[in-house]
Amino acid sequence: DAKHLLNALKKAYEISVNYEGDKYCGLNIKWNYIKGFVDISMPSYVPKMLKKFNHQPPTRPQHSPHRCPTPIYGKHRQMATTDETPLLPTTHIKRIQSIVGS
Repeated sequence: DAKHLLNALKKAYEISVNYEGDKYCGLNIKWNYIKGFVDISMPSYVPKMLKKFNHQPPTRPQHSPHRCPTPIYGKHRQMATTDETPLLPTTHIKRIQSIVGS
């Protein structure tokens, strides 16, 4: 039974029990049995990662990773521009990998 399992786990590990079923391994879980779905969130995760990587908020809101070219309406086709951004130095690759992998 559940009590036996919990007692066995407590002997070997430091554990906590959540009988409401709304928290698990840092996840917040909201069950909606009537509509048949579950919402899973980590509300403190993003602020924690922003602090870890010392991210300063922009002075103005930025809702896109880069500027979108302004469309020019008319009869001529507009082709995508070629990305001529220089390659990232190898010394910066680990930092980008750690941010993207978080």
